[in-house]
Amino acid sequence: MDYFELTVNIEPRDPWSDILVAELAEFGFESFVETDLGIQAYAPIQIGDVSTILKETCIHDNPEIRVDWKLEEIPHQNWNATWEESFDPVLVDSRLAIIAPFHDAADFPNRELIVIQPQMSFGTGHHQTTYLMSQFVLDLHLLPERVLDMGSGTGVLGILAEKKEHKIF
Repeated sequence: MDYFELTVNIEPRDPWSDILVAELAEFGFESFVETDLGIQAYAPIQIGDVSTILKETCIHDNPEIRVDWKLEEIPHQNWNATWEESFDPVLVDSRLAIIAPFHDAADFPNRELIVIQPQMSFGTGHHQTTYLMSQFVLDLHLLPERVLDMGSGTGVLGILAEKKEHKIF
């Protein structure tokens, strides 16, 4: 499905950008990104004439603000494939590599491997807490009897604890 990307710069930004987001959501815009100057809003192109929609919002003929906006059409893409192309492995010191199936395991010699299918999910290892907890688990000489990986997403820390417990590495 093709999308519109609407970029709106608003001065002053507050409170108008929040109000505009709420109004655009009512018209069928699906996601929003705050920018330094305003917002970016995304909607399927089937939404219709965006300039007509904007006439029904707080930014139309509002003497309290200065506004400029632009509209760009974004052609359909496989967003998972696009994201995967830029998915970098997570290297924890020289001991562990958290990789995806499309990475070549041979590129990570002398490292323990955890292979996950990320698909934009939480728990890829890129977040600093996952990285730090991976270091912590690797440094433990003896694991506790039980390990709980809260909000695990892909389960990277649980997989690491299981591998360490069973001396897989």
